[in-house]
Amino acid sequence: MIFSDLEIISPILKAIKEQGYVAPTPVQSKAIPPLLEGNDLLGSAQTGTGKTAAFTIPLLQQLYVSKSKKKKKGRRVVKALIISPTRELALQINENISNYSKYTGAKSVVIFGGISQRKQTSALQNGADILVATPGRLLDLIGQGYIRLNHISYFVLDEADQMLDIGFIHDINKIIAKLPEKRQSLFFSATMPKTIIELSNQILNNPKRIRIAPKQTTAERVTQSLYYESKADKASLLKQLIDDNIGVSILVFSRTKHGADKIVKSLDKSNIKSEAILNPLFYITFILSVLTIPISAYVNYGSPNFYVFKLLLASTLIYLIGVFMVTINGNISINEILENTDLQKITETELSSLRENIENKWNKFNLIRTISSFISFLLLVICLFKYCE
Repeated sequence: MIFSDLEIISPILKAIKEQGYVAPTPVQSKAIPPLLEGNDLLGSAQTGTGKTAAFTIPLLQQLYVSKSKKKKKGRRVVKALIISPTRELALQINENISNYSKYTGAKSVVIFGGISQRKQTSALQNGADILVATPGRLLDLIGQGYIRLNHISYFVLDEADQMLDIGFIHDINKIIAKLPEKRQSLFFSATMPKTIIELSNQILNNPKRIRIAPKQTTAERVTQSLYYESKADKASLLKQLIDDNIGVSILVFSRTKHGADKIVKSLDKSNIKSEAILNPLFYITFILSVLTIPISAYVNYGSPNFYVFKLLLASTLIYLIGVFMVTINGNISINEILENTDLQKITETELSSLRENIENKWNKFNLIRTISSFISFLLLVICLFKYCE
């Protein structure tokens, strides 16, 4: 079988040929015909099987045909939504769309978290036919009024099992609730546990089903090791692991800032260069707050300048709430993600998804913590000027 046997229109066939493809993969030959007929699809296939082209090619054809039937041309509105768990996969999907839509005139936009939204919102305002998105950034921009899903005719949920594993189930349910009931839906997942089946039942209407056997279950480039050591011997083990991997960049995670400092000091004693990634504003605000509050209370109590003490007290409260409480909640949230992830069987794509989810959650907590520290620091500066007057 070749692509021309699948009733694909010539503009897309031309683009496929330019990419060097002649024969479809198993998932493509099974998925493209029912999707061109307008059926919903439930597909079990892993990354690397060609499933991205399996849903982008019929999606582009549907958009091209429906656009050709319209006599009136207006501003582009998003007709197709593709949800991906990670920025890497979202970029890959968007690249595929760009390659296959070369002669159809379809325009796509990709959005994801972890970077400034300015370029993404600008691209959305210029109009697009297809939107590729990660769940968090999509809901953020919907909340800000940049995106509306009321014109969606085609909905694709890719790598659904990964999204559930890393805690996106609530975000997915919120997105589904905003979609029109009349639409064509595609659902892809590498595995089909009970939770995935239940979610697919919410999304799909009498779907066609396809299954492609996986070629491998773990990433080839990821080597995992587990060491059982007492707390006192951890530093020695770390030094030994570093000595065994000379010339390799190593990232070490510590639960607390104090723990990170201890690791750096321990490595320095062994002439191993290392740095702790910390927030200096955290320490500046902490030291100033601890030192100035009791001094100000003692000096200014009962005097006309007692309001200085009140400002400092407010500064400390903001600092405590913003820094300590947010840090605790951030650690709890990230620990919940890690507890729900089977690190012994994690694949390379799942590892990327886990990294993005933790990064997005921690960025939100860190932003609140930094803002509260900055406000606290400003109040301390104001107090200093007032006190010196």
